[in-house]
Amino acid sequence: GEYCEKYKDKRRKGKHDIKPFAADKSFSLEPKSKLLMCRTAKHGSTSWTNNMVQIYKGKKTSEGTQKVLRDLERRVYTNQDKSEIISSLQSAKHEYTAFFVCRNPVDKLLSVYNY
Repeated sequence: GEYCEKYKDKRRKGKHDIKPFAADKSFSLEPKSKLLMCRTAKHGSTSWTNNMVQIYKGKKTSEGTQKVLRDLERRVYTNQDKSEIISSLQSAKHEYTAFFVCRNPVDKLLSVYNY
């Protein structure tokens, strides 16, 4: 409401209205399969990061950390490339398959409770 109106012109946005560095931190891309994953905390993003690293490397590996994936991505994409690919999803003719993982909130709550 009022806060947003007061500061809306001061928000920093990059090209295509994506905040600077948001493309680097919130999305993972894989070029061969043309996959785009929107990472969400506590919804299996670490497991999916491991999967993406394995796709990049073409083999099973245990070094699927967020940092390893970012390093692999930077060899293929610039931040501008990522921003443009993310923005292209608004078009009906985009090339990437985009997905995110959403965990059932009741299952998540029970998991935390039982932990």
